Amino acid sequence: MEDIQASPPKTKSPETKASIIEEIISRFKRGEINLPSFPQINIKFREMAKKGANLQQVGDLLKQDAAISFKLISVANSVYYRGVVESKTLGQAISRLGLNTTRQYVEAITNRSLYTTKNKKFAESVEKLWEHALACAYASQIVSEALRLNLPDDAFTTGLLHDIGKLLLLQIFGELEAKGQFGGEVDSGELLNTLEIHHGKFGSTLLKKWEFSSGYVQIAMYHANLEGADTISKNLFIVHFANLLVKSMGYDQGQQAGIDVEAAESTRSLKLDSTMIAQIKDQVKEHMEEMKGILA
Repeated sequence: MEDIQASPPKTKSPETKASIIEEIISRFKRGEINLPSFPQINIKFREMAKKGANLQQVGDLLKQDAAISFKLISVANSVYYRGVVESKTLGQAISRLGLNTTRQYVEAITNRSLYTTKNKKFAESVEKLWEHALACAYASQIVSEALRLNLPDDAFTTGLLHDIGKLLLLQIFGELEAKGQFGGEVDSGELLNTLEIHHGKFGSTLLKKWEFSSGYVQIAMYHANLEGADTISKNLFIVHFANLLVKSMGYDQGQQAGIDVEAAESTRSLKLDSTMIAQIKDQVKEHMEEMKGILA
């Protein structure tokens, strides 16, 4: 994990216990913590899409996973997507959704399975993190469609994966605490502070391992810190805005009363006014209410 470095403390005696993040980085370097693997069905789907696969070929792949098939049919029959005739088969569902939307939901369904922890203490935090990721994915997609942007990276997926570093850190905290590796319970305040400071580095490292493009890696690294980026892409501006927007709507873990979405640099750059912001909020809420049960 050579990309991740902890900031050295200003003063620290030899007897002082290492901080949580120093302990985690040390374990990474010793090979004691393994990074999770990206779902194989997503990799196969991407490879097929690059080769120009048709609906039938994609259907044959997805039929191998009954859970994905069932959920895709449910999505196709949701209020947002359903037509006059109910989709009863996977083929009908894929045909209605189209290949791009199908791929987005396959990624959402498979990524949902990553949001687990064996430590019950962190279960609620992991669930809230999933809700935030899904809301950010919808917000990013809605903004890109409203502005009719032709983006190099898929807006839905960049929104879905922007906080993957927080998930990784929560899972590591939960596992090590359960094993008594911290000499007691992790302080919740220290935990949240560590997540905010370091999740970008961990997320970008994980996406590199999963062989995502540099655009996804940049978004994981700088979505909460635009000042740190050398250049800011439209994709990054969108996820930065979407991240703040859904936090202001309550799709997050902390107190969000102080968030001023309209004053954000990304909001100004994307030229989103108060009317547009209100419309985006309504659409995000509609999607979340409709899909939260399906993608639970």
